[in-house]
Amino acid sequence: MKMKKLMALLLAVCTITGSLAGCGQEETSVPQDTSEKKENITEGSTDSASSSETETTPEEVNLYEEEVNLIWVQPTIESIEVNLNAIMEEINKITKEKINTTITLLPIPFAEYEQRLRMMYTAGEAWDVTHGGFCNPLATGVSMGAFAPIPLETLNTYAPEYMTHFDESVWEAVTFNGEIYATPIEQQWSNQFCAFFNEDLIEKYGFDYTKVKTLDDLDEFMAIVKENEPDIVPIKLEANSLSLMCNYFGWDPLVAHNVPGIVYDTAETPTAVNQFETDEFKSLLETTRRWYQAGYIPEDAATGGTSSSEKDFAVHLAVYVPGRRETYKNLYGFYLKEQPIGEISALKTSKIQEHTQVISSNCENIERAVAFINLLNTDQELLNLYLYGILGTDWEFADTETNVVKSISGHYAYDFFVGNTLNTYPNDPSAIGFGEEVLELNAKSKASPILGFTFNAEPVSAQIAQCIAITDEYLPGFVTGTVDASAEYDDFINNLKKAGMDDILAEMQKQIDEWLANR
Repeated sequence: MKMKKLMALLLAVCTITGSLAGCGQEETSVPQDTSEKKENITEGSTDSASSSETETTPEEVNLYEEEVNLIWVQPTIESIEVNLNAIMEEINKITKEKINTTITLLPIPFAEYEQRLRMMYTAGEAWDVTHGGFCNPLATGVSMGAFAPIPLETLNTYAPEYMTHFDESVWEAVTFNGEIYATPIEQQWSNQFCAFFNEDLIEKYGFDYTKVKTLDDLDEFMAIVKENEPDIVPIKLEANSLSLMCNYFGWDPLVAHNVPGIVYDTAETPTAVNQFETDEFKSLLETTRRWYQAGYIPEDAATGGTSSSEKDFAVHLAVYVPGRRETYKNLYGFYLKEQPIGEISALKTSKIQEHTQVISSNCENIERAVAFINLLNTDQELLNLYLYGILGTDWEFADTETNVVKSISGHYAYDFFVGNTLNTYPNDPSAIGFGEEVLELNAKSKASPILGFTFNAEPVSAQIAQCIAITDEYLPGFVTGTVDASAEYDDFINNLKKAGMDDILAEMQKQIDEWLANR
């Protein structure tokens, strides 16, 4: 619990000093007391809703008299399928006892997640709670009418423990047009973009990975691997890799990486920029095309092929997360060494939005959905049950003093897609102290010049949908180098303009200017 309080205190400093100092903020200072800020949130200081002066509490009335079933949709990896039915039975024992609710899990593989969700939204398929942010952008879902607004009074009543975790600016990051549409997942909110190297290979060839400072510095190592290791893919690069590279470029996406409109982390005056016309994007296309032509990138990378599922890889591009050494070993079969590339990203709205839980606009019991989200973020037993499975069957404690987990069955799920990562048991000794390192990383992040700003996409929702159709067509081939971008780039930009790109950017700038004027 001390960890949670520290996280809340840290976030208060990040967001408050960001509001005062704007783009010129220095590194965050020593956390200050945020009790007054938390009290204001509970009393309804945001515009999203107003809570009653005297709230109904669980002690006064049975909030969970009627049994409810919720459909929980989650993006998953293959390892979660191990013993999943038995695990869900145990999860339902907890949710039934605590909030008289049963959970029906609908797992969707990552590769299918974004497309499947859009189909569910369009078809009106039943679901209640799902992950929002990564591969399911909040602004897009809100503009489509897929997500339900969550009244602040409901949050205070059905998630009282969870509501003590965040500063007001964190809630502003998930507020659209005056209403809260998502619940943030407590975790690392600073991103250090890294190249992750296959440890066996860098040792085998004596490669000094610490000299890699840019993407272009990777060529030397990949050439070695290409020449000497025919069964190993030099670089694991996928169609959605641009979402992670936003951190490398210092972009703060206003909707998502595949929608025109970013603000630079270092901007003195926040300006909506089309990222697809920037020098860094054009340079990226030249780099990835060179890599593809050299045979470093798999031929099927643009169509959903993953190098790790068929072959080992030498390099993987991602953001650094503390305590993942054994996790990567379990996933890939070898250890990874990380090398930072670029600066630590700013603390920004888009990062807070990256991992949240959202509720369906067709949910018949929003209150119970909020209660379930509260458990995901506050109940350590429930969270670790979903992540690691059943104690004694799927895992055991390798060290009871540090709560380090040792897998038995191989069941595993990503914690940052579920609930408060600070409640996660470490799965190897490298993860001990994870929470403290997260706090340190977050403290190093400067506030984005638009921290707390959320873009209301409704006025240009049609243009956004049309632009997504264009970027879905072009970006996979561009980003993976499987398409010669130099031959199709002009058509790409012209098609974006026809789809309404300039309208989107103008609306973004208008809202930014209004937000700045009213701060």
